[in-house]
Amino acid sequence: MSGGSGLVIGLNATAAVTGGGVTYWLNLLPALARLARGHRYILYASAHQEQLRIELPAGFEKRDVRFLPPHALSRLLWEQTLFPGELRRDRVDVLLAAADVAPLRSPCPVVLAVGN
Repeated sequence: MSGGSGLVIGLNATAAVTGGGVTYWLNLLPALARLARGHRYILYASAHQEQLRIELPAGFEKRDVRFLPPHALSRLLWEQTLFPGELRRDRVDVLLAAADVAPLRSPCPVVLAVGN
């Protein structure tokens, strides 16, 4: 565990652009804030994700990630090459990957949500 009493939990929301993916995060973030207090959350999202530009609950922070052009292949390349370094830098204890894909070489345990 990284410093303090709680975990540092990474939340990979980079695939949530429209529809159900956005709804998932808009409902999950306040639920985590209510149910799992005492942890530090880092929401990884792209500046292109207009619908995720929201006020985050206490204990949450957002990391704007950049992959160009902003489409699925660029995101996948970023997730597999640069994202593990960001997770390491942020000292993430566990990552929630909620879009069927996770970094193959993650420096921390991954909870992979498979929805399709």
